Amino acid sequence: MHNHPTLATRFAGGTTRVVRGDEPLTEEQMRAAAPSIFAQGKHTSRSDRYSYIPTIDVLRGLRKEGFEPFMVAQGSSRVEGKAEFTKHMIRMRHASQVQARPEAHEIILINSHDGASSYQMLAGMFRLCTAGHRRNYVLRRTMSRCRLFS
Repeated sequence: MHNHPTLATRFAGGTTRVVRGDEPLTEEQMRAAAPSIFAQGKHTSRSDRYSYIPTIDVLRGLRKEGFEPFMVAQGSSRVEGKAEFTKHMIRMRHASQVQARPEAHEIILINSHDGASSYQMLAGMFRLCTAGHRRNYVLRRTMSRCRLFS
């Protein structure tokens, strides 16, 4: 039995905003679906012990290395004022593989600025699996995983 690392999060339900493209997403497209990627700081509910990791800075750094976002998602929040800080996910591929099928190397970045999720980064080989009318990417091989608790 293989022990494959999984992301410690879920993005499900009708309240998750998702944008996906066959071309790299622009910052404007990402901001429309997942504004918390661009949060300028932590939510006021976080203590001084909380480590703010600006997602947009990580994304821009990976872009300099040739990785482009092709999918972003953001969960919703029932707490007024938290929507701009809540959990978000970015899926990235190297610019030469954004349209790759059925397998591609990806970096998945998950973060929040309200304490809803730890900072996570997973790099691996993903395979597109189709089952009926659904298309899902399944982790085929993990290359690296990082998870920071804040």
